[in-house]
Amino acid sequence: MATYVYDDFRVTFTPRPDGSYDVRAVDASDETTQGVFTMPLSEDDLTHAVLQVARSNSRRAAPAAPTTPAAVAAPATRDVGGDGPPAFDAAHLGTLLAGALFTGDIAEHYERATNAGAAKGSGLRLSLSLADAPALVNVPWEFLYRRPRFLASQRHTPVVRWLDTGSLAPPPAIDDTVRILGVIAAPSDLNPLDVEAERRRIEDATRAMCDIDRVELDWLDPATPRRLREVLRDGSYHVLHYVGHSDYTSTGDGVLFLEDDDRKSSAVDSTALANLLSDQTALRLVVLNSCEGARTSLTDPYAGVATTLIQLGVPAVVAMQFEISDEAAIVFGEELYTNLIGRQDPIDAAVA
Repeated sequence: MATYVYDDFRVTFTPRPDGSYDVRAVDASDETTQGVFTMPLSEDDLTHAVLQVARSNSRRAAPAAPTTPAAVAAPATRDVGGDGPPAFDAAHLGTLLAGALFTGDIAEHYERATNAGAAKGSGLRLSLSLADAPALVNVPWEFLYRRPRFLASQRHTPVVRWLDTGSLAPPPAIDDTVRILGVIAAPSDLNPLDVEAERRRIEDATRAMCDIDRVELDWLDPATPRRLREVLRDGSYHVLHYVGHSDYTSTGDGVLFLEDDDRKSSAVDSTALANLLSDQTALRLVVLNSCEGARTSLTDPYAGVATTLIQLGVPAVVAMQFEISDEAAIVFGEELYTNLIGRQDPIDAAVA
């Protein structure tokens, strides 16, 4: 049985002509409040802040420029060094975002809903509906910070991006061994990736669960689209854990890179990946973990991939927005799988 249950605090954003957003918040009792959200930073300053946070969290020194196949073009960004805007850290950025979102009636409503949930032993899930506000998709909402804590880091106040996919029924619980397919793609024409080190991270993260036969971990080798299709056809996996490179197409869509038969990069866009996974009825979770190359734009390449996967029926996607340290990667993975599988926590509690 799951350790945590949650009330929802769903926030919907609707664009206004002046560039701000009407905000509508609805809690578990259907109480509704209205407000206005105005981005506290210009797009340039937000880009600057996001890249600073990305660099501070990167587990390796970033290359001077990302190595990108000719078929893929990352959008250009302005120079964010030198005499640019002031320095940002995650707490500063999160404080600005929280201050802009939680104002007036919305702030009071959130406090009431938090207290009401706590009184009956429930957490409060902040569900952000961004379907009508695509310009807000790349805002790092997971950094929302209300002193003294980041909301998303607390098990009782998770932050999720909610997407209405219609009437899809929630998948049944997994009562037996959880099967994980690990995919580590290291094309020879992209920045080098230490495959063995990346594999050890996932193995270390799942070791405790494997030792008690709660997890079975398989590896995709070689990491080609054709081999992925074959393995998915032959096995019923509950979790797909991808580690590799990500980028953008010329139209701004996110892509992941697998390998071709010559170990060169093979770009797989969100639609192609979703088609590979669409008939995997056992699949419960996709984890997307970028590596070996710091974020170079405000745009998050995983955002479009995650959205497409959810739209086609994957119940949950955990997508890393930034690189993290080796130690943090292992701790996160271990906590994720221990909480999700060992404790049978819901995914929002498992990632907190």
